[in-house]
Amino acid sequence: MRRASRDLRRLVRELPPFDPDLIARVLENGETVTVTSVNQSMEPTLPIGAKVAVCAGSPTVGDVVLIRGYGTVILHRLIAKLALRGRGRWVHAGDAPGASGGLCRLHDVIGVTDLPRRVASPRRRAELIASAVVRAGLRRIARFA
Repeated sequence: MRRASRDLRRLVRELPPFDPDLIARVLENGETVTVTSVNQSMEPTLPIGAKVAVCAGSPTVGDVVLIRGYGTVILHRLIAKLALRGRGRWVHAGDAPGASGGLCRLHDVIGVTDLPRRVASPRRRAELIASAVVRAGLRRIARFA
């Protein structure tokens, strides 16, 4: 197991930094991964270029997490946990002013950062939940158009 873990760490250094499947495998092995913030979505909490440690864990509302998304990974804060049509979903968003909410499946959260937990105000949470659900609905409608 130690050898496999060492090989995975080497792969993380050698492959593109945002391979979500590889990162998930390393985290499942009990390792910690350091990721770099590459955009403004988490500012001011995480400026561009800031490094943050991510490990496997049980996410909860207010945590900054690593999310598997569209062939890459996303660092966002968890806003709420919903049950939509019998399926669990996380509402997530960046900390940047004006950020809108997104939805992901529960198992798309692949790691939890060591950043402090912070829960948005009830009004802000309601805004982000609404924007996430509307965006998801619009994507669903667009697929059938």
